[in-house]
Amino acid sequence: MLPRHIILIFSLLFIPSMLPAQEDDSKAETILGDTPMKVTIDDKNVEVLSGQDAVAIALKNNYSIQIAKDEAQIAANNNTAGNAGMLPNITANASAEKEEYNSETWNANVQLDWTLFDGFKMFATRNKLRELEKLGTEAAISKIQDTVALVLVQYYDIISLTKGIESIRENLAISKIRLEQAEEKYKYGGSSRPERLSALVDYNADKTTLFKLLESLQSAKIRLNNLLSRDPNTAFNVASEIDYNHALTYDEIRNMAVTQSPSIIMARLNTSIAEYALKESKSAYYPEFGVHTAYNATKDNQRPDGWSAGVRLSYDIFDGFERQRLERNAYLQLKIAGLSEADIRKTIDAEVADYYNTYTINLKLVKLEEENIDVAKENMEVSLESYKVGAIPAIELRESQRNYLNAVNNLISAQYQVKIAEIALLQIIGKIALQYNITLQQ
Repeated sequence: MLPRHIILIFSLLFIPSMLPAQEDDSKAETILGDTPMKVTIDDKNVEVLSGQDAVAIALKNNYSIQIAKDEAQIAANNNTAGNAGMLPNITANASAEKEEYNSETWNANVQLDWTLFDGFKMFATRNKLRELEKLGTEAAISKIQDTVALVLVQYYDIISLTKGIESIRENLAISKIRLEQAEEKYKYGGSSRPERLSALVDYNADKTTLFKLLESLQSAKIRLNNLLSRDPNTAFNVASEIDYNHALTYDEIRNMAVTQSPSIIMARLNTSIAEYALKESKSAYYPEFGVHTAYNATKDNQRPDGWSAGVRLSYDIFDGFERQRLERNAYLQLKIAGLSEADIRKTIDAEVADYYNTYTINLKLVKLEEENIDVAKENMEVSLESYKVGAIPAIELRESQRNYLNAVNNLISAQYQVKIAEIALLQIIGKIALQYNITLQQ
């Protein structure tokens, strides 16, 4: 499917407009310039934002990334022996009383209670906490990569829009020459009124297209600023060309997806977590054994100071079949996790095939359109010169303009689709983070 702004160029190219014919070609930019963020394309005083710069700003400012990092830290904080139930509990208590006739008593004690065996639940819980920490880290990395992908897609959309505006301006300049010549001929009786009106309609249609593209460009820049968590009206320009990798291979991408896809890694971790949760549920079939000790100090002749110690053993003989229910549900959760992992693997494999197909086809289209655009441009220039001397009618000039604009937009679309497919493939195999040296510490 063609990008929205490419379809926009085609659909608006032939729409008449009521704009006056003698207005300056920069009217569209002037109108948009009244909004908070002025549309800039080639202003030398405005910063040129590279894709690398955009990613760096997003890593620093984006709120979703900051939230993902904090959630990963919470999972890391939870991974402790104490949270798994492996360490003892130590408590201290003190009390004092004063009664009638100045009689007073006080009591203080320190107690230790330690569960030594709980049916191996503490070991399963500790392993589950380790997996949850890994899952938190992978989820944060995945969120970072998702955000970086969104930033890059938006960034290259702006480049595509900018290139489309340049082609429309070139087309508009030719339409203006045609209009001026038609008005000159009409002034001296060399052409009919319909010919002049037709030139005016086409000229205004091109101006409308330019205005709509400038509007789309402004919206795209606002969206990118939002992803970068900065003022939506921050003005900037972008690179002039779309760069892309020509060397991606299907087998390499597919093999890397199996082992490095964040989605598959997280699915595998969820399966492992479900396995440990099942072990936790089975611990209820075992007795629990622990020890306790305490030291008491008191001002009470009836209760001397000293140590005490003991052991405890407990076992639920009947709990209303709660153990069986928890175990059955744990088995089902493990089954669900396994099915989800299998489904994600299948989905990832299909996505790799789909995006790589888009990547390879549009690489071929880029080469084809690069050749076609030269022919279309030469044809338009020849048609313009022929029109100036009256060798061809206006409709043939307009047709050459359409052909050239189609060739330009087809090239922009193909380049954009190659880049989007490349970004998607790198995102699937978890390489965007590596490409930009992204870590959770950034």
